[in-house]
Amino acid sequence: MRNSPVKLAACIAAILLFAAVINCLAPAAWAEERWKFAVLCDTRGGDQNGSNKSCINDTVVKALAQAVVADGCELVIVPGDLVNGWWRNCCNDSTGRCCRNGANGCSDNCRISYEAQFNNWKKAMAPVYEAGIDIYAVRGNHEDGPSIYPPEYPYNTSPDQQLKSSFAKAFGSTETSNGPSGEENLTYSFTHDNALFIGLDEYVTPHKINQAWLNRQLQGNDKSHIFVFGHEPAFQVNHSDCLAAFPENRDAFWESIGAAGGRVYFCGHDHFYNRAHIEDGSGHKIYQVLVGSCGAPFKQWHPPYNDSSVQGDYHNEKDCGYILVTVDGDIAWIEWKAWQKGNWVTRDSFAIKSAKATSGKAKDAKITLTYEGPIPVEIEALVNIFPLNGSGSELQGSLILSSSQGGRK
Repeated sequence: MRNSPVKLAACIAAILLFAAVINCLAPAAWAEERWKFAVLCDTRGGDQNGSNKSCINDTVVKALAQAVVADGCELVIVPGDLVNGWWRNCCNDSTGRCCRNGANGCSDNCRISYEAQFNNWKKAMAPVYEAGIDIYAVRGNHEDGPSIYPPEYPYNTSPDQQLKSSFAKAFGSTETSNGPSGEENLTYSFTHDNALFIGLDEYVTPHKINQAWLNRQLQGNDKSHIFVFGHEPAFQVNHSDCLAAFPENRDAFWESIGAAGGRVYFCGHDHFYNRAHIEDGSGHKIYQVLVGSCGAPFKQWHPPYNDSSVQGDYHNEKDCGYILVTVDGDIAWIEWKAWQKGNWVTRDSFAIKSAKATSGKAKDAKITLTYEGPIPVEIEALVNIFPLNGSGSELQGSLILSSSQGGRK
């Protein structure tokens, strides 16, 4: 049965009415004060650069710094591998040998000290520091110490105490000193506005986190949002030396995030951008957002994941990019912005809602309307309104049209 012109007109009118109602559902009262933060990871340099190596990707890090300031971010979190650290420096010494930074016998004029590496990173990020934007970093494997490559189970490392001390000196503060014993300025938590942030070191005990300490932080939380970050993916994407190497510990970690209301974990380690979601045992969808796209040499990877519980959402291994999070009350809008032809362009985006949100606080509305025209049309929708900026919003929902005269819909 073909739709009649009258019915078509009725449907169009219904859609217009639906749009008008949605506009009414976004009053100024919902426009709570927004705030932003950025996530950068794996900003280290390449392995084969020539002389005068800085041990960071200078070009990309400087561009990231400008973007963070332009976005109006209030803080930046960095889940590791800021610099090359202990990894090979590939600066030829007097014998023509490619020298691994920190290795015994590496000549002084070739070696780049850990302190110098972190200073180079800070210099490239100068616009962020000058703008008064706080930076919170945790260690990656390049800030830990040598390990076998390619990785071999159980993925043990040889911690470099000088590197560990240099990292803590460069990025430690009174806010990052509240971690468990032996992990001060490495593992920590802090609050900002309506959010709890938890930075996890995953190398004091390789590829594991301090679960008892994390449980205490989560149990005492009264903030709307929880943002957890660490260097390694919880669920393997490319590198096998990650939290997935010890699945029982990883699962306890994932369950604790979900039970506390956390809905996202930021990480890196693999050199690309990848977003996936994994449900916990209670059915909570938790996103793993891998932001290893900030300057380190790109690596190729193709699905499938080695764990069937992982559901991939987006993957990019050719563009440098960072995460921008806009928090607006109970909603957090998360964007991955790629650097394309000198401009930052949003290539992936999604939203999460605070687990503490109530129907009165959340920007949700279920509406059922009837268009009283020649053909009655019912509109039923669940509308989620995710503010993007001062004047716009994102709507996600369903529109169901039905006619009392039967026939095809």
